[in-house]
Amino acid sequence: MGVTVSPSGIHPLVSEFLEKPRKMLIDGKWVNSISGKTFPTYNPATGEVLVQVAEGDKGDIDAAVKAARKAFDSGPWPRMTASERGN
Repeated sequence: MGVTVSPSGIHPLVSEFLEKPRKMLIDGKWVNSISGKTFPTYNPATGEVLVQVAEGDKGDIDAAVKAARKAFDSGPWPRMTASERGN
């Protein structure tokens, strides 16, 4: 079974994925960076920009850490054994 590739060399499903804004996943939600800044991600084969990605900074990291701490403290993880977490 072959994979169909567009003339640009990118599979159509990948192109569809890249057309959407690339955000950060914080607290279970896809969000833009607080600053609104983005940075380019390049196709290593061509050097062309594939997509702009949200650029996180201190405020974004603080929000992500706070959400992770809340999820850990109030979720099932602290009550699980290591083998249960592994499953």
